Amino acid sequence: MDAVQPGIFGMVAQQVWLPSWSAIDGGDEGKLLTVAAAKCLTECPPVYTNQPLWQEIKGALDTRLRGGADGAAAAAGGGGGGGVEDLFDEDGLPPGGYAAAYARLANAAPPERPVLAGIPDPAQFASNSLASFMQRAGSGAAA
Repeated sequence: MDAVQPGIFGMVAQQVWLPSWSAIDGGDEGKLLTVAAAKCLTECPPVYTNQPLWQEIKGALDTRLRGGADGAAAAAGGGGGGGVEDLFDEDGLPPGGYAAAYARLANAAPPERPVLAGIPDPAQFASNSLASFMQRAGSGAAA
């Protein structure tokens, strides 16, 4: 991105990406955000060579992890879509018979696929990534 317009990556990170973190409550999105932030801090040269941006992202990540944002939405629950009453007609029978009702129920939910299955705890991943980065970079590189 910076090859096209110098400084665009930092601008997008500071003006678009970081402000949008508050809209992400937790669950899979929170896990993705935590892992992405850790990878940006440790593997993305436009971030770790820009001290103010690095500190801003690290501060936002620390606040997110201390605030318990990951998992907050999952604990809150919440429903969506139609309920069981939508599956039956006014007589209490499934429209089209049992086979049609079963097919609708069987296909109602998408299959569960774990997000980032290799990373069970995003907070621990972020902590380990940052510790490893700090050890590689030395104490004065991006502290």
